[in-house]
Amino acid sequence: MAKLGILGSCASVVFSLTCVAAGQAQSLSADFAAAAEAAPVFSANQIVDKPPAVAPKRSYWGVLGGATPRWWVPDTWNSMFDVTSMEGRELRIGITRGRPLGYEFGFTFVRKSLTRFVIEDEGSILFSSAPNESEPRGALITYSPIETVHVPGIEYHSFIPIGKIGSRVQLGALLGFGVGHVPSTPVRKRVEGPPYVATANDYVPLETLPANGGFVLDGRFGALPVLPGQTGAETTEIVRDVLITQDVLFLIRGQFAADVLLAAPFKLRFSGGFNYPGAQLFGIEAVYLFGAGR
Repeated sequence: MAKLGILGSCASVVFSLTCVAAGQAQSLSADFAAAAEAAPVFSANQIVDKPPAVAPKRSYWGVLGGATPRWWVPDTWNSMFDVTSMEGRELRIGITRGRPLGYEFGFTFVRKSLTRFVIEDEGSILFSSAPNESEPRGALITYSPIETVHVPGIEYHSFIPIGKIGSRVQLGALLGFGVGHVPSTPVRKRVEGPPYVATANDYVPLETLPANGGFVLDGRFGALPVLPGQTGAETTEIVRDVLITQDVLFLIRGQFAADVLLAAPFKLRFSGGFNYPGAQLFGIEAVYLFGAGR
């Protein structure tokens, strides 16, 4: 019974407050109506300025295309990637999603080209019985291109904003990872002596080539004939057997980039930095985002 009494008292208080609030609302409504009749809020000679509405940040689908005129392996990286020198260029085209100035990600088809390279190796190790021979060694093998090697692949990229310059330049980090398929393009292989051997089945190293010619051992296909007056022999081999990664080439980028907004749907991206297996000083991409200019 005490609980019912308390509930009844609360109900009475709520009902009383409701009646008071209703009465005050009617009074305020009447006052507003009278004020509206006396002086309208907007008159003909009044100009009301409103700040423009800020559009929400949105992401859009788009396309991109770009090129790297030159990438190369710096001299200090040669031992890391087991090359003497290497350089090339790069083309890419793909789809992307992001903001005119902001975060972006997408997938691109990449054609990485190897235009120039020199890769050195050592042929079969020959042991000498001469007492003055310091250590065994093999012939010098050098690989170089016959034609440009094109490596097609797929890459995922992500542009991460860092800061802005004004209202049209976005600075950030460009990260990418993918794989490319190394083709069976032939490359030039030169095996240079000494050491030489007198016959194809001989393993006694010679410092000078015999007068009637001899052989050099390349370590893979056996002995290559060396004609009199020559110092080595040449043959061909496919590039995938030369690279340390064989038929797969990783596409890895970690670069500093700047997006320059030319118009709401269109921007240019300039980048430079790490581009496996080397580095690039300059790369450019054009990005068009559908619907960003509306």
